[in-house]
Amino acid sequence: MKLEFLGHAGVRVEFGGTQVVLDAWFCEEGAFDASWFQLPCNHHLAARDWSGIDAAMVSHEHLDHIDPQFLRGLPEETPILVPRYPSPALGHQIHNLSGRSVKRLAPGREHEVGEIRFRIWVEESPMNHDSVWVFKAGGCSFVHTVDSRLTPQQLDEVLEYTGGTVDAVSVQCAGASWFPFAYEDLSPERRHEHSLKKRSHKLSYALQVAEHLKPRFVVINAGPPAFLDPALRPANEDPSFPHAGQSRAWFAEVGYPGAVLAPLPGDSVDLASGAVAEDAQAHADFSWDGVPEYIERYAARMQPVVERVYARADALDAGDIDRRVRDHFSRMLELNTYFLERIDMDVLFDVEGPDGGQWLVSFRSDRPGVAAWDGETPWQYRYRLHSRWLKRILIDEVHWEDFLLSVRFSASRNPDVYNDHLLGILKFNHPSALRAVEQYELGRSDETIEVVAGDGARYEISKFCPHAGASMEHAPIEGRTITCLLHHYTFDLDSGECKTGNCRLQTRRLT
Repeated sequence: MKLEFLGHAGVRVEFGGTQVVLDAWFCEEGAFDASWFQLPCNHHLAARDWSGIDAAMVSHEHLDHIDPQFLRGLPEETPILVPRYPSPALGHQIHNLSGRSVKRLAPGREHEVGEIRFRIWVEESPMNHDSVWVFKAGGCSFVHTVDSRLTPQQLDEVLEYTGGTVDAVSVQCAGASWFPFAYEDLSPERRHEHSLKKRSHKLSYALQVAEHLKPRFVVINAGPPAFLDPALRPANEDPSFPHAGQSRAWFAEVGYPGAVLAPLPGDSVDLASGAVAEDAQAHADFSWDGVPEYIERYAARMQPVVERVYARADALDAGDIDRRVRDHFSRMLELNTYFLERIDMDVLFDVEGPDGGQWLVSFRSDRPGVAAWDGETPWQYRYRLHSRWLKRILIDEVHWEDFLLSVRFSASRNPDVYNDHLLGILKFNHPSALRAVEQYELGRSDETIEVVAGDGARYEISKFCPHAGASMEHAPIEGRTITCLLHHYTFDLDSGECKTGNCRLQTRRLT
């Protein structure tokens, strides 16, 4: 089996006469309205003849994993394969962007494309539509974790499927699910502290996966992007987003004994022989040691593209923007009462620009509604954004999660507590996906385990984390705080209060 790395999360898997491509992203406009660009640039790969591949695969709906032009250019007979998630949103998005239909594959069973066999794992909580793809061919195996977090039990299942050995595993070390620098009420010192903690958690999980699977090669991929819009350039310096060279150095610093690759577009590895081949041109043009200087040149070259995206958004005619906003959120508030119960707060959307305004959306089950803000009613979350991006959401049906990933907003929280369900309803905005989360959360096991705090106090707690259902059996404890290993939610053992989110751990002190 041979792997060719295509930039970001893209990879081509080849064996015998079969080749498949997963998460190709070559688009010259980057993603998320030209807020993200590939690092390093891989636009030249779009010109390659991809008509010979046997399947294109897309792991999830984030636009840095979907290239509409690439998908449109494939022969009609080339299947586009996606995981079967609770919501059909990924298939709809691919069809809307590229005109192509998809084949939805069930996780938990083996599939075949030519001479390559594979299985898909998805995160246990349906709040996260992410997937891991595991390929087998010719006695070799490749685990492509993309953006996902699997539990230790799921990683054991992966090992069972591969026969106990893994040749290569890709890990993401620069996840972009939350941006501390976007929160305007945080001091610079506090933002930096949050960024370092986020970086540590992401790297620690990548190491955990590597140590669990013990592959011959760890491959660092799937980020970070380059932020080339002048308004976003400071994000390139945020420590939340270590680039692949920095992540590889971190693996060495912590003493990881295996081979760690930080490939450039066009690099490849033959898993049977272990031979690594570097793309000469890519390495002549780019080095992980010169990222700041590279971004300076890259940004200057792509500035016309950024300006074109701005102009396209500004030209949208919103008409009666107040009516559009009220209709948009009124429909959302009717989707799922359980989510409103879990959110239970008012969110201010503070929109500047020629089509701006201030709207207070009450995500509450007892009094849902949308109204112009009176300037006095308290809010718990506030999002500030420009009307050009709101028009993209209301008129072009850009997903709220795609907008939030663009980082073209600032936010405040009062109190400063993450609300997973607010992000969930904005992200999915679809009844079947929200219903799947509701059923999962209400149907959780009531099993308990005993744990011992740092001072020797014993507690009976829920076996599974109330956030995404991961086992708490090996969760680290510092003093009287326990931290879930999957998404790093922290809980007070005495009260069960979550210090990082809006859930609560069932806990009872024994001694």
